[in-house]
Amino acid sequence: MEIVNRFFIKSQGDLLFSKLEVKNVLAKKNKFVEDYVFALMELGTNILKYPKEGEIWLLKEEDEFLLAALDRGKGIEDIKWALKEGNSSSKTLGVGLASLNKLGNFKLSIFSKKNKGTVVLFKPKSLEKEVSFLIRSYMDMKYCGDFILKKGKFYILADVSGHGLKAKKTADKVIEFFKSQPLSCVILDDIFKKLHEFINQNDLRSVVLSIVEKSRKFLSICGVGNIKIMLKLTKELKILTQKSGVIGECYTNFSKYTFSDYDVVAVFSDGIEEEVVRDVFLNCDDIHMCAIACVYFSDVLDDKSILIIRRNNERA
Repeated sequence: MEIVNRFFIKSQGDLLFSKLEVKNVLAKKNKFVEDYVFALMELGTNILKYPKEGEIWLLKEEDEFLLAALDRGKGIEDIKWALKEGNSSSKTLGVGLASLNKLGNFKLSIFSKKNKGTVVLFKPKSLEKEVSFLIRSYMDMKYCGDFILKKGKFYILADVSGHGLKAKKTADKVIEFFKSQPLSCVILDDIFKKLHEFINQNDLRSVVLSIVEKSRKFLSICGVGNIKIMLKLTKELKILTQKSGVIGECYTNFSKYTFSDYDVVAVFSDGIEEEVVRDVFLNCDDIHMCAIACVYFSDVLDDKSILIIRRNNERA
């Protein structure tokens, strides 16, 4: 999942500008353009009416588009009440949500915390994936040292030290390295050693990362450095901490878990706060919403990346 456009909404002019931009992006790519425009205007109007300012993100996953309205206002005390047509107060988003909730091809999700803020996600119902990830640099995506790579049943989330062109160059080189390597939990020690040599030979920056192997019934995780992992297994919420250090110190003991229906794992870089992930996980089941809310509500000034994998029972 990538952020296509990010709009700061502080005035009616900002909202009208975002409307034109979204319409231009979707005009030749999506048959539901008017639904997206309607949703954007409703969500943007509510931002201006209640918290007074916020953001709207246009996101894309594969060929599908999503809209997220985000603010740091007072939050919604009763989401079910707010979704009922005719209910409106200064503490809710108002009647627009009820209208959006009736659009048959779309799903509306809300994550809200008192005195923290609200995220409203408008997405196609067809977009029910097992995996979602989101990367956002606090500077510019062009110079982001974080990356997430999928190769077969493996997912890699990595965080290069620092920012700027050299961090981006290191990320690109490490991606090339993994694309050229056969991946197997049996040979992970060798892979880490080869990567350590590769980084030194190419005068690249230090790297920390996690490797997740997802099979039909199991999840295996290993890695090096300050990448964090949160597991939501049935009723248990667990945090895993990897061995400290950078690539070159091999983390040989990987963890393996039975991956049951609707279990979720989140792997995230140090730009995302553990407390935020815990709070979102305990109160939200939509993986796209989880990814967006974890990035938005984490205040750390750093590149922010999160990979979320959920096991759907219908795909077992």
